Amino acid sequence: MAAFDVIDIVLAYQGLPTGAFLRYAFEYSDLPIEGAHSLGALDAANLVGYGFASDAHLYAVPFGMIVPSGFGDVTITNSYGD
Repeated sequence: MAAFDVIDIVLAYQGLPTGAFLRYAFEYSDLPIEGAHSLGALDAANLVGYGFASDAHLYAVPFGMIVPSGFGDVTITNSYGD
């Protein structure tokens, strides 16, 4: 695992913006997130929570992640392999 991955994980779990979060917020704000997997689900959930994305479909949400409710339409898929 690269150092920037660890930093992104720490930032995302705290609800702070990562590089991917900022890029989405500036370039794609208000568009739905069709799918975010694992660590990308952290950013997607934070984007919906802050109101930068209207809705998101999250796959394999990491342990300990709190998914926002009441801010948009968030669906979660966890399957046998996740």
